[in-house]
Amino acid sequence: MKRTRDKTKLAPKESQRADLEEKRHQARFLLVTGFITGLEFKEIEAGLRNPSDCFSLKEGHFNGHPIIEVLKNGGPVHPFDRHFRFGVRKAQMMLACVNILGEFWRADRGEKLRFETQEITDDRHGVQVRISVEMNPYFIYSTGVRIETPWLHLEALRPPNEHIGLGSSKCRAIFTVKKGLEDWLQQQGR
Repeated sequence: MKRTRDKTKLAPKESQRADLEEKRHQARFLLVTGFITGLEFKEIEAGLRNPSDCFSLKEGHFNGHPIIEVLKNGGPVHPFDRHFRFGVRKAQMMLACVNILGEFWRADRGEKLRFETQEITDDRHGVQVRISVEMNPYFIYSTGVRIETPWLHLEALRPPNEHIGLGSSKCRAIFTVKKGLEDWLQQQGR
C-alpha cells in the first residue's frame, strides 16, 4: 500500500483590511469573467500588497485642450479604469474639494455613508461644487451579489454641466498630487 502525504490546501491569503479584500474580490470577478488577463490580475494583486504607492502626473492634450493624467506607480490609479485623466475644469472642481477628498479616502465604510451633501465655493477658480455620496452600482462579486460601495459625486453648480465620480482610490490619488495639480493649473493660466 502506497502512503500519500496529507496535503492540506492552502487558503487564499485574505487581507486584514476589508477594503483591500473587497478590491481583491472585484479583481477575481474580472479575471473569471474575462475582463482582465492573468497578468493584469497579478499586477492588481501586487498593488494591493504594496501600501507605498507613488502617484504622479502626466500632461497631454485632447482635441487641442490641455489634460492631465494621474498615475499610480507609473500605471493606472484604479484597476478598473485604465486612464484617470481630465481637463482644467475638473481639476479645478477636485482641488476645490481636495480636503473633503482626503477625509473620504481615509474614512471607513460607515463614515463614508454618513458624509453629508456639501456645497463648496472656490472663488479663486470660479467654481461652485456640490459633493454628495452615492452608491456605485457597477461593482458585483463573482457570486452575482452587488457590492454597495460608496463613492463621491462632484457636480459643478457654477458653471454647470460638469460632474465626476470618485472612489477611495481616486480620492487618495488627487489628495496626494494636489500640489502638482495646482502647479499645472497655474501653467495653464487658471
